[in-house]
Amino acid sequence: MNEERILEAIRKALGVRLKQLKARDRKRPVMIARQVAMYYFRMRLSWKYQQIGDYFGFKHCSVLHNIRKVEEGLLYQDELIISACRKMDETLKELNCNLCTSLTRKQKPEAEELLTD
Repeated sequence: MNEERILEAIRKALGVRLKQLKARDRKRPVMIARQVAMYYFRMRLSWKYQQIGDYFGFKHCSVLHNIRKVEEGLLYQDELIISACRKMDETLKELNCNLCTSLTRKQKPEAEELLTD
């Protein structure tokens, strides 16, 4: 898992691109996507707040605020946050399966050669 995979999942699941995530846009869909992206960077990649802030162009305290909003949303059953996280999880699973499938296809000829020797 890396930041590119998370950003690809954000784009596919929530329809928001990196350029929009880095902008100061406060439209609700973009804001939620940004919060979820920062949350996933922290939870899945173990990035520090400053590192996430540098990547997205925000101060570390803004990153901390965004991550807390997602945590609170999950805790208090905010449907928008829960829905966004579910879509992200599903999309990340699909992307990982696609990655596994493509690796298997690349490795298959080598495995067949080993079996025939």
